[in-house]
Amino acid sequence: MSPDITIREVLDITKFNNISGVPVVDNGITVGIVTNRDLRFETNLDGLVSSVMTPKEKLVTVKEGADEEEVLGLLHQHRIEKVLVVNDSLLS
Repeated sequence: MSPDITIREVLDITKFNNISGVPVVDNGITVGIVTNRDLRFETNLDGLVSSVMTPKEKLVTVKEGADEEEVLGLLHQHRIEKVLVVNDSLLS
């Protein structure tokens, strides 16, 4: 998902695909994540995803191949519902 997509478009996409969060990627680089929690009370549906997403600097991530215990620990520690699975090249 591009950071330049509107909140309305992201809501349509997530509803159509029955998903609750997507990575935000710019030129092949992960720049954030947007989830239902970010969008739940948003009233400016023509605003950009970049204005409501969790930016890369605040993301909780695990590398591909992380074990379930590590992932569950991060979810609990940070009180979040999703953790982004990345490889080094996508988070540079």
